[in-house]
Amino acid sequence: MTEIPARRERRLTISTKAWLALRVVRTLVSVRRDLARYPLADLVARSLAANPPSAARGTAYSYPPAQLGRAVNRVLGVGGSSVRCIHRALVLQRLLAEQGVHSELVIGLREKATDQKAHAWVELSGRDIGPSPGRNGHVPLARYPGAR
Repeated sequence: MTEIPARRERRLTISTKAWLALRVVRTLVSVRRDLARYPLADLVARSLAANPPSAARGTAYSYPPAQLGRAVNRVLGVGGSSVRCIHRALVLQRLLAEQGVHSELVIGLREKATDQKAHAWVELSGRDIGPSPGRNGHVPLARYPGAR
């Protein structure tokens, strides 16, 4: 698994926040389009192929994974929008891949589930990084690694 990069969180300027919010929304549009076209496993694999680790080095931006997870959650929660957890998780995974950080998309059910309501989140080295509420008492059923 990918080791969690040691990056310090820094306060973002208003212009950086706006730029990041635009990236999140643009990535959401792309994720929704791609989910309509490809099965989930193919979509994750395509995201990795489009963002190989060596290509991400030298990008102009780099955010700590937890900070990026919070940003995705905040941007996609504006106005009480109900963006589904799978979309939020795929957006976060794709943005992390663009930075060269390869994570796992995890899908699970509550431990004592009485229905089939699944939840999706992203993990890095086995640690839940969001989007909120993250694992939140769910048991993993499927994992889609962004890289090996």
